[in-house]
Amino acid sequence: MKLYKKLNIDRLELISLVGAGGKTSTIYALAKELKRENKKVLIASTTKMYYPNENFIDNLFLLDNDIEYKNIPQGSITVIGHKVKNKIGRVSSDYINKLYKKDLFDVILVEADGARKKPIKAPETYEPVIPSKSTKVIGILGLDSYKKNINSENVHRVDRFREITLSKSSQIIDETIIKKLVLNPKGLFKGVSESMEKYLLLNKIDTIDLNIAKEVSEKIKNESKIKILITSMKNKVFIEV
Repeated sequence: MKLYKKLNIDRLELISLVGAGGKTSTIYALAKELKRENKKVLIASTTKMYYPNENFIDNLFLLDNDIEYKNIPQGSITVIGHKVKNKIGRVSSDYINKLYKKDLFDVILVEADGARKKPIKAPETYEPVIPSKSTKVIGILGLDSYKKNINSENVHRVDRFREITLSKSSQIIDETIIKKLVLNPKGLFKGVSESMEKYLLLNKIDTIDLNIAKEVSEKIKNESKIKILITSMKNKVFIEV
């Protein structure tokens, strides 16, 4: 089954993605699937994002210019943002909310925080920046962080991570640490309102044993209503838990 079906994307959606370990690859995996379903897809970031590979997209619009959204065809992927050095700059939450309310796209995908290519992270006090009209929030966590040391090499915002998970630098990332990160109100789903559906993607299952990933997910599932998928964007594996 396709990822968009596992995430129950079947209507007008504004989806924010947070965390680390595969946000960008998840965004483009979803966008390509939805394009094949003749959906009009918009990609933006409330922080900064790397310039997309041109093979993935149909339009790249800089907000410094006027944009005629109504001329964008179905079955297309559009990226918007401000021009900054080597990256596409942030789009305000208000602007994204307005586009959503105007019903100009079938699905809007928003990268709502940064991770500096680390496999796991904790949000700083000022992040994530989630548009208030988001219908779903997808929290992503790289399973390649499992059994790694809790240090700046493996964790983005390592001081916040230790604070939220009550951990020390001498510890390793295990099931308990991951559960604390996901379930703490200041953790992975920080700032997510009750009206937004929450999905957790335990990504990069190709890096650890599936049974370990299932043990991690069960610890979380028993204490929350978060919907969980074990995934590998690399190998197109999407397992419901």
